[in-house]
Amino acid sequence: MTVEQIGEWLNENQDERGIKVWGRLKYSDISTYGIGLTKLRKFAKGIKKDANLARELWEKPNYDMKIISILVDEPKKLTRERLEEQIKDLDFWMLSYAYTGSFLALSLIKSEVAYEWLNSEEEIKRRIAFALIVGVLTAEKPFNEEFASSLIDRIEAEIHTEENFVKDQMNYALFGLGKMSKSLHTKALAAARRIGKVDVDYGDNSCEAPDCVKHLTSPRVLESFS
Repeated sequence: MTVEQIGEWLNENQDERGIKVWGRLKYSDISTYGIGLTKLRKFAKGIKKDANLARELWEKPNYDMKIISILVDEPKKLTRERLEEQIKDLDFWMLSYAYTGSFLALSLIKSEVAYEWLNSEEEIKRRIAFALIVGVLTAEKPFNEEFASSLIDRIEAEIHTEENFVKDQMNYALFGLGKMSKSLHTKALAAARRIGKVDVDYGDNSCEAPDCVKHLTSPRVLESFS
């Protein structure tokens, strides 16, 4: 499939409601066809993985094309050089979350990136590092429980003073860390209770940061340690 064919499909399936919602977000440097992520994912499944096509799509100043780029790209081919190029376009939180979860997390460089970027001076890199770190730690056999414990300490100490979306990913990371072992669950739950409500500004929509205490005390999580 070509970029032109993808563009035709996007044009035919554009959603005026989604476009209006996007208009309230005030991201003037990137346009959208207003199509939902579920529909974009379904469409992308019919496209053969192609790093060259993904690169062409990524260059377009359009959210939907960048999402499809993420979904048809080949994560095993991702290099640090390419990552540094793409990160310049990842300011919009929904795009950075999709990029990290559906592409970077499947790459061969995810571990080195996660550990290195946890202490980056750049907000976007810390955001991505906290989004990756639980998955990276979980994949290690055995995982470094001492390091995971130190992350809980750091999150508790810094979450309320961190940048908006780093704070958001710290909150998700705390929940993930709390599911890794019984001792980490006890520590993460205590930290979450002391942290209290985490306020994240997602823009003009109804999104709210997850309640970490609620998630860590859900029957499903508690039963996993019984």
